[in-house]
Amino acid sequence: VMKQVFAKIVQMVQSAQDSPTKTASVIQRFEPIYVKAVLAVLPIVLLAGPFLLHWSWATSIYRTIVFLVAVSAVCLGRQRGAGHIVRHFKSGAAGGSF
Repeated sequence: VMKQVFAKIVQMVQSAQDSPTKTASVIQRFEPIYVKAVLAVLPIVLLAGPFLLHWSWATSIYRTIVFLVAVSAVCLGRQRGAGHIVRHFKSGAAGGSF
């Protein structure tokens, strides 16, 4: 029974990947621009702390890391989507036993 459920999940994920939604297509086009913008803003966030806001360097580094974690959630979600899981199980890397 578990194998049938898992097989159905894999089939649904594959069909969703084969025909991406309009939102997924927009995300794919927007993603490279978003990544470049984040990388361009990152040093500004880091340097604005000590020089403009009079934070200590430790505080500025900490807040820059928080900024990076917050904005990278979008990138991470896109890169490690369900397709990775499907490929993992199809290759037999998960042991294949349920």
